[in-house]
Amino acid sequence: MRARTHSPPGCRRLALLAALLFGLLPDAVAMAQTPDPMVRYFTRTTDLVGNPISSVIVGEQFKLEVITQDIRDPEPQFTGVFSPAVKVLFDDAITPAVMPLNYLVDDYFDQISDVLVQPGEIFSWGVSVSPTAPGNAPQPVFSIVLEAVGPGMQVFTPAFFETPDHATQVYGTDDIVSEEQMVFEGSTLSVLVPEPGTWIGMLLGAVALGGYVGRARGNRFTHRGC
Repeated sequence: MRARTHSPPGCRRLALLAALLFGLLPDAVAMAQTPDPMVRYFTRTTDLVGNPISSVIVGEQFKLEVITQDIRDPEPQFTGVFSPAVKVLFDDAITPAVMPLNYLVDDYFDQISDVLVQPGEIFSWGVSVSPTAPGNAPQPVFSIVLEAVGPGMQVFTPAFFETPDHATQVYGTDDIVSEEQMVFEGSTLSVLVPEPGTWIGMLLGAVALGGYVGRARGNRFTHRGC
């Protein structure tokens, strides 16, 4: 489990008291108005069998996983996310989604669950009808297969997403979790060019050469037709 990135309520209260004692009223007011975080969203990348990865080679496919977690502190009696709603921003010129879409929503979110892909954005939402709260361990939301088509550093950035029909909610309260109550943690993936002497490098080179020859033949054909 990753370390939480927020300060415990006790530390926040001490900082608020110090701000009041030293006359930093604007800072104290801002701190008092900032709600404690409730839900965390983060991403990670794996190979097609689920092993974590930090880089791929152009031409390879991999999985992007999106995970959520109830991070309320102190921990209430019932914990866990029963309705995730999140979008992920990315550069689809580097790693677009494989078509037709190949994705999997976690079985826990078994009602009204789906994934929608648009240029540079992936949206996901789901609802669980389980009466049993899962606890505050990380909960997989969905995974989707992407393909590396161009070299570069890919950045996957989870972000706030909400519609009248889809929002983030946790067990123990009917309130919708606001953007200010969420923590978003992205991830990066290096997309590398294959070495010329490797089999995948030779394969990609042959594909590129085939495209060049095809274009050259097409140009000659067009020229003869003039």
